[in-house]
Formats: sequence, structure tokens, C-alpha cells
Amino acid sequence: MSTKVIPFGYGRSGVMEQLDTLMQDERTALIDTRYSPRSRRPEWRQGALKAKYGKRYMWLGETLGNVNYNNGGPIQLASPDGGIARLINGLRASWSLLLLCQCPDYEQCHRKVIVDLLLTQMPELEVIHPDVVQTNSLPTLSIWQPYAFMLANPDILLAYGVSAKRIENRDWRPSYRGKLLLHASRMFDRDALLYWSRRFPGLLELPQTADDYELGGIVGIANLVDVVESSNDPWFVGRYGFVLANARPLPFTPYLGSPRLFDVPVSALPEELRRM
Repeated sequence: MSTKVIPFGYGRSGVMEQLDTLMQDERTALIDTRYSPRSRRPEWRQGALKAKYGKRYMWLGETLGNVNYNNGGPIQLASPDGGIARLINGLRASWSLLLLCQCPDYEQCHRKVIVDLLLTQMPELEVIHPDVVQTNSLPTLSIWQPYAFMLANPDILLAYGVSAKRIENRDWRPSYRGKLLLHASRMFDRDALLYWSRRFPGLLELPQTADDYELGGIVGIANLVDVVESSNDPWFVGRYGFVLANARPLPFTPYLGSPRLFDVPVSALPEELRRM
């Protein structure tokens, strides 16, 4: 008997279509493992999911939820024995189980604890990991130049003796963590290089006018790994700092920007970028 479980984190953009595709299999059940099945996004609230998927939606947060989900404590499942037993009954009845939580990072989520417990009793269980299932779009952040260039080209800044810019400052906080396209807006901050050169004189080696920069398109990619309210990083000025890692430039792709995070369809990217 082939059984499988799919840990699914919805805290990233462009995943509702992905969930709908997975749920097309009538023998797939959506198991909501959140300790509290509420969300600021109405489509992920318990009532909306139950209305959409009917009896194939089941909330098991009272047994499999992480009781420390909102206080920073270690992962602790509420009452795992009963919840794990119910999952095993479903798997043995030939159901595939999609384990839902907000966390985009499976390795840091209590879904991993649930899966590990299942594997101790069902070693034959097939686990479809989140990174195996591909989305059709990538979250994107639009940034004024020359900041978009600086974020996408940390090596150039380091070559001029400037600390790599790994923080982008905003007055709002996203829940998303993961791969992020860097979009250069059509706006250029003409005072930015002069202002920051007081701290980093090497910035005066960069091009100084808007005509020297790509505007209105995708210029790079990075991983959004954290959002902080305080930092010793010299680029942090608050209120929230988007912490980026593994940033690199991409060939310029014209694309219309949007406030906050927005999705760019993979189909809109050049062919060589679609397999990133």
C-alpha cells in the first residue's frame, strides 16, 4: 500500500493555486495542524477552508498544534499520541494527508516533528517535501534605485570597501520567508548615495545618476530569511529590516512593480531563469 504525507506551509506567495491542485485528488485530506486555525488572510481561516473542502478538511490543532507557536518557546505538540493515531488510521485507509501550517520553512516547523513521529511507526510512509512541489510564481519586492542595485550586487559593494547591504528597511512586516525576486522600481533616490557615503565613502565609486541604473524591472534574487525590529547592521534604520541572504544579480527583465510583496509568474521570466 502506498501512502504519502505532504507538509504544506502557506506562508509564501502564490500557494493557493498549488493547494487546489493537490486537493484535486479526492483521496487527499487537508489536516490543519495549527494550534489556532485563525489567520489575518481570510482564505486561510478555518471556516473558509472547511467551506471549500468540506469533510476533507480536518482541524487537529488541539492534539498536533504547537502550543508555543506564538511565544518563541520550543516546539511542543499539544497531545501528540491521539493526533498521530488519527493520522495513521487515515493513512492506513489509503488517504493521502496534507499537513497545513503557516510556516514556510519545514525544517523549523512543528510539521517536521509530526512527520518524524509518523515515520517511527510507518517507515514505509512517502513524504513529499515542500521543496518538491513547485509554485507557478515568485514573491517579489519593488525597491527604489540605487538600493535595488546595492542589494543585488553585494560583491560590488565589498570590492569598494562597503559593507554588503543585506537589510532592506520597511514600515510593514511580511509573514513570508523564502526566495524573493528583487525588482527595481522606476524611482531613483538622488540623495541616497551622497547620504550613505558619509558612512561608506566607497559608495562614491558607484554610478551617481538615474540614467546609470536599470529601472522598472527585475534585477536580482535573494532569500528573505528574517524580519527584525533592531539590528547592529549599519544599513538598518527601521522600522522593520528585511534580512536578505544569498543575493545575486539577474539579467534585467522589464516588469511592472507593485506596493508590498507581489507575485511574478514564472512564465514572465526568461527561459534561463525559470529553473532557478
